[in-house]
Amino acid sequence: TLSDICGENSARIWNFNFPSMSAEEARLSYRGFTIAQTGRDELGRNLPIIFNSLEDYKLPLTSYITAAGINIFGKNDFGARGPFIILGTIIPLLIYFSVLNIFKNSKIAFFSALTAAFSPSLIFLSKFPNEIIVSVFLIGVIFYLYSRRRLNVSVTLLASVALMLVSKHNWLILPPFLMVLSLIFKKDQSKKIFTPP
Repeated sequence: TLSDICGENSARIWNFNFPSMSAEEARLSYRGFTIAQTGRDELGRNLPIIFNSLEDYKLPLTSYITAAGINIFGKNDFGARGPFIILGTIIPLLIYFSVLNIFKNSKIAFFSALTAAFSPSLIFLSKFPNEIIVSVFLIGVIFYLYSRRRLNVSVTLLASVALMLVSKHNWLILPPFLMVLSLIFKKDQSKKIFTPP
């Protein structure tokens, strides 16, 4: 059942302090704290759009999600990691409802969601601030919106813009992903128009 899927996501909260905080996570956590407290990043810039990183630059959404978590949950490990645990917990639910909408089969949907809930990489990535889990969550949201067969353009556009603000790599992933989904949606709509009553 759906409650079983939610229960399996407790793996994301169990052994909460693993993995140990990396230098990049420490930077993101401190950045989130300074943004939450002062509205400035660790370099004193007022709500920047591009952030510095150890190797490269970072787009803003992950840093601002971390800041929101620290603002809501406090200056502690859960403040920095909590929002990503929540996003990682929602991903199997998005998969469940997307697959259910597409195949109309609760067993297939349950198996798909269970696979995501037990995925070691998704569990690991949802336990600390990072761009990948935010990207997977937003792609899941977009896919869910398309799977409902009622395209909500404004929400899809908002999720797409948010996805582009997570990582520079998403600028390469998003256009072909949306093109394929648009073709599927258009084909599905044309079948509905030309199907006799």
